[in-house]
Amino acid sequence: MKKINILYRNLFQYQKRQKKTEIDYDSKSYSHLVNEFYELLKQNPEYNQDVVYETIDSFLHIDISSGSITEERGEELMKKIEDRFSSKAVFYLFIPFNGTFLKSDISFGNFNFICGTEDEKIEKINAITNIDKSKLEDDLDHTKKSRSHDFLKLPLLILKVEKTHENIHRHASLIAQSIFSVIKLIMCSNEIELQGLNRFGEYYYEENYHVAYFSEQRLEGHSHWYNLIKCKVELDTFKDIEMQNRLMNYVNHFIFTKIDDELHFKFCNALVLFEKSLDQYENYRDRTLSTLLLFSAAESLLTEGANEKRLRLSVIWPRIIEVNNINKKDLSLLIRDNYMLRNNFVHAGHQIHRNENEELTVLHTALAKLIVFYIEQSSWNVKEVEDEKNLTSWNRFVNGIFEEAIYGGDD
Repeated sequence: MKKINILYRNLFQYQKRQKKTEIDYDSKSYSHLVNEFYELLKQNPEYNQDVVYETIDSFLHIDISSGSITEERGEELMKKIEDRFSSKAVFYLFIPFNGTFLKSDISFGNFNFICGTEDEKIEKINAITNIDKSKLEDDLDHTKKSRSHDFLKLPLLILKVEKTHENIHRHASLIAQSIFSVIKLIMCSNEIELQGLNRFGEYYYEENYHVAYFSEQRLEGHSHWYNLIKCKVELDTFKDIEMQNRLMNYVNHFIFTKIDDELHFKFCNALVLFEKSLDQYENYRDRTLSTLLLFSAAESLLTEGANEKRLRLSVIWPRIIEVNNINKKDLSLLIRDNYMLRNNFVHAGHQIHRNENEELTVLHTALAKLIVFYIEQSSWNVKEVEDEKNLTSWNRFVNGIFEEAIYGGDD
């Protein structure tokens, strides 16, 4: 433990010499200390890098203000980090849904979708969280006045995040964005129209860019996202038990379950590209950028490292998933033709102006079903051998489909 005391003292003295209140995260002293904590604590199943950073920063600010430290200060810091690993907090995220429609409240698991007047929402939030009503009113009034004026007018998701020691300020907006992406994934994979809200008319409220997060006792702060996400769906869809189970399953898979696996990262990235592609088409009608993002996601999953990408996509993709009211041959041709449009833009700068809007809708549905296929399958069955669900078996599965179709006489 002596080394950790020396390293922390070196960082403390370096900061004092700099005569700055800001911490120099690029200094060798800081990186040496962080690396040492990683080596000492990496076997801890609750290890979290954010906790390490936050605790170091907290100690430094206190010690620099006091001007001195004890010989065992590094050991005290390490004990504090270990204590934080074992002591996790419960938070509630208040997530407004721009553009959605909700007729009545829906509650399941840690999800509570609520509607109603602002006063009715306060009452419901109080019942869900047990946070003091007057405290809620004061804190949410601050949210409305200082950040998003119509925060409480929009349908809200009150999400309970249990036993977390993540940097909640950093992760609150990421969680919100990911939940929106998952909801769109579910809607598209079930071929539910994402813009069905048009027949009701959208809420004409001021756009919201914030997520509020409360601990079990008080408002902790607000997290800001830098792109407006509109989730144009009817949330009443989630009154269906099967849809609720899918939402909980997919959210756990993509957001709350830590999976250190290259294949998982590829599908998480594909989900991000899927949502961005939808966003470009839904909110900006940019067919060109939407098509580029869509095929980037598909390529990353089905053709990375391979040649003949257009052929492979048009052969492999329709053999993994099915889209209603379109046969495999027509889906294959649709993929081929739209990939040619993608190439014409990439290589010649030709904008995509095709008016067949349903084509892009079909491709978004196909991508959503491909991502869902990964979640729903427990393994890839290749030539009657149950493979472990990893990148190697996925590539074997995908290449097997292509080779069988080209050389094996598959229809």
